[in-house]
This record gives sequence, C-alpha cells and structure tokens, in this order.
Amino acid sequence: MKRIVVLSLLVLLSAAGNASAQRCLPGQWSIELAGGSVDGFILSDEHAAHSIFGRIVLNRYNHNQTRWAFGLGYLQKDYPYKTVNLPMAQFTGEVGYVVPLFSNRKRSLVCSSGLSAAGGYETTG
Repeated sequence: MKRIVVLSLLVLLSAAGNASAQRCLPGQWSIELAGGSVDGFILSDEHAAHSIFGRIVLNRYNHNQTRWAFGLGYLQKDYPYKTVNLPMAQFTGEVGYVVPLFSNRKRSLVCSSGLSAAGGYETTG
C-alpha cells in the first residue's frame, strides 16, 4: 500500500510540468490531498480494526478572490463485535463556495469562510 501511494505521488509530480507557487489568481485551479487516521494516530487497534480516511478537493479561484471547492472523500472504520470486525465505509461528495474574510497584504495568510453541501452513502459489511 505504501509503495502505491509513493508511486502515485511520483507520477503526479512528474506530470505537473513546470511548478509555480499557488497565488490564488483568477482562473487558477488547485488540488488538495488529505489522508490519515480517524481516531488519533493509530491506523489499527488491538482488534486489528482499521480507521482511515482519504480526501481530494479541487478548488477554482474566481475574479473576486472567492473560490469554488469540489471534493470527494472516503472513510473506512472497522467496529469490533465479539470475534469479528464489522467494516463501515462512507463515500461523500461536496461542493462549496468560499469567501475570504481577511488576509495580510501579501496574502500569505488568508482566513476564509463558506457554505457547502455534501452528500454520500454508507456501506456496512
């Protein structure tokens, strides 16, 4: 699993072409990638129950310094019951509109707020 993640990151970096800083310019797109453990720092507990999540968000910046955010998320959590682990998985999609509240002059620090709508489904096994 670790090799797949590292290989995927290398492919994404090599396909990027030339790199430049994220300046939040109108018409610019950005990608956010997140992943980790759900309940603290432990990916699996003493019952071998896993708790992981992953998320990808695509942002599009507008002319008035606002942005649209489109995201997909996945969460998997196993619940121990007697001698077995019951898996639960969530798949979510999100669309949001974000407005900057305040920033410093160079826009190296920006505080934003927004509204979003999320939907998805959950499976159990």
